[in-house]
Amino acid sequence: MPTPSRPRSLPTLSALLIKLVLACLLPALLGVGIMIYMDYERDHTQLEENTRRSVQDKLETVDAQLAQAELFAQTLATNASLIQQDFATFHQKSLRLLKANNLNFTVFVYDASGQQLINTGIPYGERLLKRQDIANIQSVFASGQMMRSHIALRTSDGQPTVGILVPVFAGKKVIYALSVGFSPKNLNRLVEVHALQADGIAAIIDSNGAIASRSTEAEKIFGKKVSPQLLKKLETQSEGVFELTTFAGTQVLTTYRRSPRTDWTVVIAIPKKIIQTSLTRNLVVLVLGGMLLLGLSLGSAWVVGKRIAKSVRALHDAAVALGTGELTDMTAGATNETHELSQALQASAQLLIRRTQQLEAANANLLERSTELNEAQHIAHIGNWKWDAGTGVFFVSDELQRLYGQKILLPFAELKDKVFANAAWQELKTAAKATRQSKAGFALLLLTMAENDSQIWTRVSGEAVCNAAGEVTGLRGTLQNVDAYVKGEMALIDNAKRYRALFDESPEAIVVHLNGSVAFTNTSAVKLFEAAAEADLAGLSLNKFVHPDFQQAVAARMPSITQAGERVPPLELKFITLKGQTFSAQARSKELLLDGQRFVQTHIQDLTESKRHAADMARLRTELQDILAWQVAQHTVAALAHEVNQPLASASILCEVASRMLVIEGLSDDAKTEKFNRLKQTLQRITSEIARTGSVLRNLMKSVIQPDITRTPAMVNELVAESIQTAQEEGVFGYPVVTDYAVDLPLVKVNRLQLIKVLLNLIHNAAQAMHEATVANGKIWISTALAADGGEICIRVRDAGPGISTDLQAEVFEPFITTKSHGLGMGLTVSRALIEANGGKLWHSQDNGLGTTFHFTLPISS
Repeated sequence: MPTPSRPRSLPTLSALLIKLVLACLLPALLGVGIMIYMDYERDHTQLEENTRRSVQDKLETVDAQLAQAELFAQTLATNASLIQQDFATFHQKSLRLLKANNLNFTVFVYDASGQQLINTGIPYGERLLKRQDIANIQSVFASGQMMRSHIALRTSDGQPTVGILVPVFAGKKVIYALSVGFSPKNLNRLVEVHALQADGIAAIIDSNGAIASRSTEAEKIFGKKVSPQLLKKLETQSEGVFELTTFAGTQVLTTYRRSPRTDWTVVIAIPKKIIQTSLTRNLVVLVLGGMLLLGLSLGSAWVVGKRIAKSVRALHDAAVALGTGELTDMTAGATNETHELSQALQASAQLLIRRTQQLEAANANLLERSTELNEAQHIAHIGNWKWDAGTGVFFVSDELQRLYGQKILLPFAELKDKVFANAAWQELKTAAKATRQSKAGFALLLLTMAENDSQIWTRVSGEAVCNAAGEVTGLRGTLQNVDAYVKGEMALIDNAKRYRALFDESPEAIVVHLNGSVAFTNTSAVKLFEAAAEADLAGLSLNKFVHPDFQQAVAARMPSITQAGERVPPLELKFITLKGQTFSAQARSKELLLDGQRFVQTHIQDLTESKRHAADMARLRTELQDILAWQVAQHTVAALAHEVNQPLASASILCEVASRMLVIEGLSDDAKTEKFNRLKQTLQRITSEIARTGSVLRNLMKSVIQPDITRTPAMVNELVAESIQTAQEEGVFGYPVVTDYAVDLPLVKVNRLQLIKVLLNLIHNAAQAMHEATVANGKIWISTALAADGGEICIRVRDAGPGISTDLQAEVFEPFITTKSHGLGMGLTVSRALIEANGGKLWHSQDNGLGTTFHFTLPISS
């Protein structure tokens, strides 16, 4: 036999080793490069995130400082000393407040011409300058609105300052403009410690785009506008990150955020060259190190490959001779492995000759047994199969080939959609996988497709095939045609399954009983009667669950159900659970024929929650009406007491005066004495009765003004939601209610029913105002918020009506004052009394003719 020549296209061992080195090193080097780049990207992303957080923290600090100045200015603007023009007292009070609160502010007061009237930065009484730039002051006098934070240069010393201007009112007229200013040095300290990059730049920009503070050259560029590119970004987006070229020509990565409250902006810029330096350095090190490592590895692979090739070639001639069946001496290999291989080849040749003889004898015996097995399988409609995991080959017996044709000879993975449908295939695949893992057999009932594409039921069983080491090498099993048997069984249980599925899924509790004993129930009945499982109810007497007061009615109803064979009107009963709980329910029964027996099927609907809800709603409405009646009585008695007590007091005084001024002439001394005594007694009785009447009225007022009020902690948002639901049920003319709830509000301590009464009154008033004004698309807005000082919660109810007329605004909370076409005018009076009784305040404001807003506060529960 000629020796085959080696194809010229096959690679050498040296070449393979070189490729192996390249295959191992290049992915590793590439991976290191990717990791370096990913590390750079991660650092870059982390830097951006840290910068954003720093910007957010600094902006919150700036907002807090500006808000503190605004709050301080608004507080001083309402000081009585300033309104009464007592400037000396106001100057002293302002200094005390600044010192007490450790505030580094300066307070100014200007008249309409810009003349300073007060300056806490200098002692009181010294000469004050007139402000030159009075446009902002004139704007405050003209609009009556606060001029938010701005930057400017102080008139006195030309130093930069950040100021807030607020109007000072005397009645409805603006008499002064009050300014609270502070030095931007506080802001400079904030941007100087931004803790990001040594060469980074941080800046604070006011609402007009002017620089208020900067980490470098702060005084030099104070008040200058930022770059047009940043101004353009601020006009369209309140926050972001972008690349920017500074005035000095440096490329920087700029992160900014503008405050939605003050319109001030914090900016941090980091030079791009700092960010890119680490990436460039790491890539250079990677390239140089990779080239050196690659060169050393390729040289080593070439030397080792040459030595291995020399050892393998020593076995070439001996291996060719062994393939022809000749036993020849083999030269020892150049390596230990090739020497061992030569000895193994020689032993294998001897064993191969003996095994060939044994296999020929066994094959003849196997052929005879296979014929007998095929005949038995054909009679039983069963065949066997085997699958080899290593090769993927699928072996089957003759009976399976007859049943499924050539489709059964396909590779195991291709049996899907040809022998097994998708669902059956997935079930078989899952079972086979489990058997390979656990070595436990399986038996499945699957629907398969036979040779004529008809679907037949088969029983497929299988078990694991293991080698000597216990490793699973494949699967084997049987497949039997059980189509006729399965279809017969399925026809019997199909109806029962459908009925049971509908029965168990019913949301109503269903109890099926026979001759007064429970046969079976659904899941809802198990829960309703507080049983652990259906078995706990089966076999029990129906009377065990029916309340004794209703057992007679149930007993009278049963004969009519079984005789009529149809539904009868529902019956409201009381039932008892296994745990002794009683509940009301509605029961509907009908006859049910099962297996030739007449059962009774009863549907039970629990009425407990619906009855409880109806009772709670009735009780709540009664309590609210009682509160309303009490409040109306309170203010009615107060008004009557005020009107009656005054004339009675006057009458009492007049009687006393008359008794002193009585003059008796023309009578004898005895007659005068007697008449005088009688008149005096009469006047005394009148005085006593008048005093007693006043006392009775005062006691009555005290009894209605100081009732026993119970207050408990409650969540404001839940009370508002409950009030809205009640108001909508009672009717708000179809107007929608829009809510804006503040989250994580603390508890308030209030009388729950009184607060609901106030909210209902305000909601109905808002709806009534829009309805009488024929507002077509009106809405009612309700919001909750935590007060600035954190000690109260504020609730606002706003409508889209015409508002309250000017002549009634001051009297809207007075008794018997109303803007509606009907009513006593006591609603708002009662509401204010209820809010004040709960420790809060109630007031209203106008929205420029677009509606009215009622505000009230509630103290936080301590």
